[in-house]
Parts: sequence; structure tokens; C-alpha cells
Amino acid sequence: MLIMMSTTMGFGELRQLRRRDVDMERVCVTVREGAKNSYRQRTIPLNAVALESMTWILERWKKLGGSDDEHYILPHRPRGERASHWSKTIPWILDQPTTSINSAFRSIRNAAGLPNFRIYDCRVQAITKLLSNPDVSPQVSREIAGHISQAMQSRYSIQQLNTKKAALDSLEAPAPVPTGNRPHDPTRQMSDNGLQKRWNELRKAAGLPWITPHVLRYQCITKMAEGGVDKITAMRVAGHVTDKMWSKYSQVRIDSTREKMTEAFRSSLQPSPRPRVILFPGTAQC
Repeated sequence: MLIMMSTTMGFGELRQLRRRDVDMERVCVTVREGAKNSYRQRTIPLNAVALESMTWILERWKKLGGSDDEHYILPHRPRGERASHWSKTIPWILDQPTTSINSAFRSIRNAAGLPNFRIYDCRVQAITKLLSNPDVSPQVSREIAGHISQAMQSRYSIQQLNTKKAALDSLEAPAPVPTGNRPHDPTRQMSDNGLQKRWNELRKAAGLPWITPHVLRYQCITKMAEGGVDKITAMRVAGHVTDKMWSKYSQVRIDSTREKMTEAFRSSLQPSPRPRVILFPGTAQC
């Protein structure tokens, strides 16, 4: 479970790992078998938790008789009809992968107080934590988890409330100041005329008679993009679903670009200071 929750591997991928797929020198595993498609074939680095668990698995594999690189690190032991009188003396079949961990998994989840937790939820949790981390780009998440489409990323990116709040905090918008003497009624919706009147007053006072209410939404999403908010979080906050709509709003402001270009040209055109040359000691300098 710890390996699946630390690497995004599903149980089908983990149980199909052979000894040759685990590189303890490079501290990584290569998923070849058990992947649902070719995009899920990948190399995954092992973090500290996964490395500790993998070390324990390999030590157990050696105790069970594992010696060949083609042996599965989680070998199979027949039960049921194939071994009606199952006991610990039945040998492990190292060239066949284990088929299930349901018994051990149920014991662990019940002890943890998570009776509804599924084995596949380990992979879901790992991908969700990747996509919820603003320091991890969507491209890196795809390379680790094996995903290729936006729809598949959105399926697993169960964004937490604090992630959305952090995205909105980047806007740094001031709190609205109520105007007028009439008391506000929170149970009633503001009329279109009332909103338009106040909007006209605000934009004229700001010297922006051309600005429309939708420009505020445009500015909000643009500032999230400029602030480094990843696309998945921004799209969930703003309600976008397509890359085309995201590209429409995530353009860098023209004013900001113009200011940077002007400053760059201004610094390059400034004349360099004239060097001071001393012709003879004690004479005037030029």
C-alpha cells in the first residue's frame, strides 16, 4: 500500500514487477507489465517511503527463494482448489505473480478505520496529491502517473478547498465597500439597474469608461496565470473545461510586456560613462 500511495502504481502494475524492473542503484522502478496501455509504461523514482518498503519486499523475496531477475518480487502461492490443504509448507511459485492481497488489505484498512477504502484508491490518492501540489506541473504528473489527457487528470484531481483558496489569494483583491444609505437585504438579489448604476460610477471614477464587468473575470484569471497557478486549479476555480478557453484568458497583459520591453531598450541605449584619461601627472584630466 505504501508503495502504491508513493508511486501512483496500481496493484496490477505492482504485482507484475520482476526483479529486473527494480533498480536499487538508481532508486527507481520500471513499469512494463500490468499497464493498461503503452502510456502507462514508465520509470518511476522511489521516494524515501517507497524505497524503505521496496527494500523490505526484496529482502522477503530473497527469503522466499528469489534469485533470478525474471522472478516476480511478489510471487504466487496456490490456494483453494490447487492446494486444498493449504499450509505454510506449500512452496512459492516465483515465476508467477501474486493474484490478490485482499485478505491483508482488509485487515489493514479495518485497523485504520477505513472500511470503504479500495486498493485502487491508493493510486487515486497518490495522483490527487500530485495534482494538488502547486509545485508539481501537470506534465510531471503525467510522466509519473502515465496519464496523457486532460480528462484523465481531471478525473483524479479532487482539489482540496485550501488549494482553491490559495489560488484566489493570489488575486489580492480589496474587500468591496458598500455605498449608499439604504440598508442591504441579504435575502434579495441586486437588480440589473442597481448594479449598472454603481458600475458606471466606479469605472468613471477610476478613469476607465470602457471597462466591462467581464473584464474583471478576464483580469482575475489572467492574474492567476501570471501568479504561477497551475492550469488544473485555475480551471476548477474559474469553471473552464477546454484548453482553448484557458489560452484565451491566460495571456500576459500587454501593458506589462510593453513596460518590460521599454525598460530593456532604455537600459541598452544609455551611453556608457566616458573614461577618464590622465595624460601627465599633475596636469588636467580629460
